[in-house]
Amino acid sequence: MMSFQIVVLWSDILIWLLVAAGVGFGVLIARTPPLLAAWRNVGANRVGMASATVLLAFVLIGLLDSLHYRLALEGKPGQKTQYAVEVLSVLDALATPLRTRNEKTYSEPFATRLYAKETVDMPGQGTVREYPRLKYGGKHLAEREDEVVADAGFTAFRAGVLAFLGWLAVAGVVSGIVGHGEVPGAGWQRVWRGETAFAWDAVLVTLALMLLVAVPLLWLSGQYHVFGTDKVGQDVLYQILKSVRTGLIIGLVTTLVMLPMAVLLGIVAGYYRGWVDDVIQYIYTVLNSIPGVLLIAAAVLMMQVVIDTHPQWFSTAAERADLRLLARLAEIVEARLPDLRRYRPSEVVQQFQTSLRRELDFAAECRNAERIARNFHGRQDIFIPAVHWQWTCESLNVQDFVDGIPGRDLAGVDAAGL
Repeated sequence: MMSFQIVVLWSDILIWLLVAAGVGFGVLIARTPPLLAAWRNVGANRVGMASATVLLAFVLIGLLDSLHYRLALEGKPGQKTQYAVEVLSVLDALATPLRTRNEKTYSEPFATRLYAKETVDMPGQGTVREYPRLKYGGKHLAEREDEVVADAGFTAFRAGVLAFLGWLAVAGVVSGIVGHGEVPGAGWQRVWRGETAFAWDAVLVTLALMLLVAVPLLWLSGQYHVFGTDKVGQDVLYQILKSVRTGLIIGLVTTLVMLPMAVLLGIVAGYYRGWVDDVIQYIYTVLNSIPGVLLIAAAVLMMQVVIDTHPQWFSTAAERADLRLLARLAEIVEARLPDLRRYRPSEVVQQFQTSLRRELDFAAECRNAERIARNFHGRQDIFIPAVHWQWTCESLNVQDFVDGIPGRDLAGVDAAGL
């Protein structure tokens, strides 16, 4: 039985269809000599190939974040497998340390303490105001917090050496391919003299710079919050990686989806001209004159129809109404108040939606109850009701009934001598 359930989002389908279209277009180019000659000229452009190398790295991150799944929940043998509400991606799995090592609130890059002071109880000192220690940032240093610069510098140096060795291996492979059948070292010289049809020198230089930055950064992220944490304590580097897919969808997918329609309308208007051109221009002018807020409201109403038509996709009516209202407010804020766009209200609503669904997952609460029962196994004064997993699911919690004194009944608690 699989320990995860594959989840396919509409945006995932669109992204992978574009990847398939790109592969198909590449095959077409390889079989068409005029196109192949034109794209070879593109491949010889150093600036273009350096930019393509950077773009390819972003695309790979976006593709890793476009393979989604849900993990199987813990259950007893023979019972139907239940899956978590939270939808994860391959990128989330690879970046698990960044995703799970959350602090309390803001912290600076490479910090070992929170950004704001708090009141804490110190042994022998009473209550004092100080910057609390981070749970994960610089944890390996223990009390040697003054060694952050030296430790981070040495770690970055080791990672940089490893990145350079990896780059040398890649450059050696490229040189071997370029100089295949020639004397040893000829391929290396041809690459760095710019005597190849493809701009390998630009690609390798760009790759070296990327590796010398990315490898030390990722290595250090296992020990520090290299870009700090945000208001809710999440690692900023993780949020940067997660934003790559959003940027690709907004910038690439929307453009490519609308491009065929725009090209078609342009060709029709230019070919037929006359009244056809006037009609197309009139439609474009009308759509362009509608305020963005109204278009957003129309999109929200369409989403409401989807929610009402498929209520099983959402946990509760309250969740549907609240999330719909919050999503609409976030879209309006982004459209009407440009100064607030940097706070990304739509992403805040999405994050809240994820957290809300986790809280509404009764199966997760039952798993926590069983975990607590295992931790207090053998204690006579603590009893955790057993979970009946054959009836328990994400929206239903079924446990043994235990007769006792409610915590709010203070008189009954006192009478029982507790």
